[in-house]
Amino acid sequence: MSDRYYDTGAAGYDETCGFASLHFVPTLLKQAHLAPGQSVLDVATGTGSAAEAAAGIVGASGSVVATDLSVGMLDEARKRLAHLPNVSIRLRMGRH
Repeated sequence: MSDRYYDTGAAGYDETCGFASLHFVPTLLKQAHLAPGQSVLDVATGTGSAAEAAAGIVGASGSVVATDLSVGMLDEARKRLAHLPNVSIRLRMGRH
């Protein structure tokens, strides 16, 4: 799907598709064996739900970098993650 698709639909993404994250993010993070103090790279963060959960696990001594190709998704992620000082957001440019 194109970046434009995600940019356009970003504001309503959590209401229409975000329910899936509620089911797979906890399992994903458990399988990653995250622990306090670790650094996490969240590729294709979307609206930031996994980054938010990861930040809670790694705590203040850890860090999370959330990346995405979609400016719209990152705008939504910024809103979600603004209160977390251990999270930074980066736009990933280009495709291979």
